[in-house]
Amino acid sequence: MEAGEHYSQNLRRFYQGRLDADEMPHIERYVADGVARHQQQTVPYEFRHYGRWLRVASLPLPGVGRMRIWKRVVPPQDGEVLARQMARGGKETAIAGIDDLADGLMVRDASGHIRLVNQLFGQMYGLASEAMAVGQSFPEVLAQLWDGQPGAEEALLAWRDNAKFAGAPFELPLPGDRWTRVSEHRALDGSAISTHVDITHLRRLQRASAEAQAKAEALAASLRAEIEERERAEAALRQAQRVEAVGQLTAGVAHDFNNLFGVISANLELLAPAETDPARQRRLAVMQAALARGAALTSQLQAFARSQPLQPQAVPLGALVAAMLPLLRSACGGGVEIVLDLPESLPAALVDRTQLEMVILNLTLNARDAMPAGGRLMVAGGVQRLAPSDAPEAPEAGEYVVLRLSDTGTGMSEAVLARAVEPFFTTKGPGKGSGLGLSQAYGVARQSGGAVRITSREGQGTTVSVLLPAVPRPAASQPVVPAASPGGKLRVLLVDDEDMLLEAMSDILDMLGHAVTAMPGGQAAQQALADGLVVDMLVTDVRMPGLDGPALATWARARQPGLPVLFVSGYAAPEALQAMVPGSRLLTKPCSVQDLKAAMAAVLTVG
Repeated sequence: MEAGEHYSQNLRRFYQGRLDADEMPHIERYVADGVARHQQQTVPYEFRHYGRWLRVASLPLPGVGRMRIWKRVVPPQDGEVLARQMARGGKETAIAGIDDLADGLMVRDASGHIRLVNQLFGQMYGLASEAMAVGQSFPEVLAQLWDGQPGAEEALLAWRDNAKFAGAPFELPLPGDRWTRVSEHRALDGSAISTHVDITHLRRLQRASAEAQAKAEALAASLRAEIEERERAEAALRQAQRVEAVGQLTAGVAHDFNNLFGVISANLELLAPAETDPARQRRLAVMQAALARGAALTSQLQAFARSQPLQPQAVPLGALVAAMLPLLRSACGGGVEIVLDLPESLPAALVDRTQLEMVILNLTLNARDAMPAGGRLMVAGGVQRLAPSDAPEAPEAGEYVVLRLSDTGTGMSEAVLARAVEPFFTTKGPGKGSGLGLSQAYGVARQSGGAVRITSREGQGTTVSVLLPAVPRPAASQPVVPAASPGGKLRVLLVDDEDMLLEAMSDILDMLGHAVTAMPGGQAAQQALADGLVVDMLVTDVRMPGLDGPALATWARARQPGLPVLFVSGYAAPEALQAMVPGSRLLTKPCSVQDLKAAMAAVLTVG
């Protein structure tokens, strides 16, 4: 034995050179029993080793461990001598006090027949008297004990598998959920003495402990899963709150830009008819084109902020995508294969058709840019029914149409995916992306009552799923009522808190032949009406300090029922305004002269 070596390693090396081939798979059982003996030994014991009898004592050395002392001794009385004594004089003359032992005892001769048992053994194995066991084999005793009970074969198998390993303790099952621990010591002549210890309570405690541990582990696993789910929910909530905060900021910025664009648009509308110089006309056209691009940009910002005015209708996705297919292929070029999988049975989606077309085009362009060397874009449709959920920004329960665009491109990392829908966030190079494609898709879907879900892995492509409320069957088309033009000169009360826009809009209305009273805010307009001002139409901004547009319109309608009301704003939802002010209309900033005329005509038609 080497210094510093654990006793188990010494035993393992010892047994490796002495066990038979069929005993080697159970070497750890011998090692564990030897270590237990070494640790628990309080009195010396004797055993036979290669024909010699040895006595082993284990002495504790505080602070060091244990010291084992080996001594050769005179051979003790073996099992065969004990058996001969029993044959001559019976149990009483063989071993005095055998029935006083705390464990069951069994002595077998070389042929395997029982020659001696004590009373406790008889009690363990259901014997009416110890004499019933003498002359039988132990398997016969077991078979009688297990007769007619389930588990008999397993118990006999446990004995057969373990009895051939001399000295290695093993556990044996008994009827009634009882267990014994058997340790057998054999002499060279084949006789054996075994002790049988009742370990039923220990096994039950071990089983209860294992069950408690399993329950504790299951509870811990459940708790870990709940913690992980809570962390995911909190992360999703933080992301939703961040997106919501960015959306509110974006909406405010878009509103302010729309006011500025409105001023520029109105002044361009006023300058264009009077300009005769071709060069100046070209410059005005360039300015109007730039203004249109700026208006489209703010429209995308409003889509993300969910403040874009929408006109939801029943839109069949299959027909819509099929009609857009030539445009999508042209946008992607020849290197990208576009495959459609849109079943004819797909229900219509309740969404603004124009905004959905922009969503599909933006997502297609994103997919194209993610496949610079070419690839495949799958545009598929399906139906999904959502159950109620407490997740942040989860859509309401119900049936949704799913438009799924999957590319084979570069994919996104987890960090990029977490910010994918934020406006102006893009991983593309300078001048190659505005960062508004996914944010616009997100905003349109959310404002329509749906959702956008994105899955992506680096190098494995990206799938964007747009969920939109399903319409059970296409809504019946309504006859289109041609817009009427305002007849004659109208007395218009124009209200806006932006001085430059108020002046430009006033000039346009004057150019259209209307009598305009311009007021720089809701409170000033309210006072003018209270002082007796009579008007034929109210044209007002929505968001104004003090008294806003809806509150002013409601107050004015109370004084003059049926007053036509036209809201002009870049930050409002038409359905919300019409709920507050029935029959009103919303005109989105910036607007052209023709847009203004058409909106006024629509308001008058309703009135």
